[in-house]
Amino acid sequence: MKAKSFGLILALLLFSTTGNARPSPDAVGLCYVFKGDEVIKRDICIITSGNAAGGIYTNLQLSDKTYEIYSHGIDGKNSDGYNFDGQDSEHYLRDASFFNVSTYEELNEINEPALYCYKTKNLDICHN
Repeated sequence: MKAKSFGLILALLLFSTTGNARPSPDAVGLCYVFKGDEVIKRDICIITSGNAAGGIYTNLQLSDKTYEIYSHGIDGKNSDGYNFDGQDSEHYLRDASFFNVSTYEELNEINEPALYCYKTKNLDICHN
């Protein structure tokens, strides 16, 4: 009886850990590259996201390049940091209509869709 219980617990444990690490379906969206507050490139992109190894990832595939974005904790705290193509990056939001930098609260208040943005010292890119 103990062997059956052990086998069941082991199966449930393995299923629960492997069942959570998976990609989401790809989505077609728009990506925007900014220089300051000016859009310098707008392109259709494929957005791939998922979770694995305790973090989330997003890949943005534009016609000329694929950008890899990973979330990670900072200094062991629960706050999220982001790694964008191997560089630490800042995550922020813009409104989808006028591209103003905004917050979740402001966008929800005016019922405005968000652009999800990542900024390094060399690149500032957003996607819907």
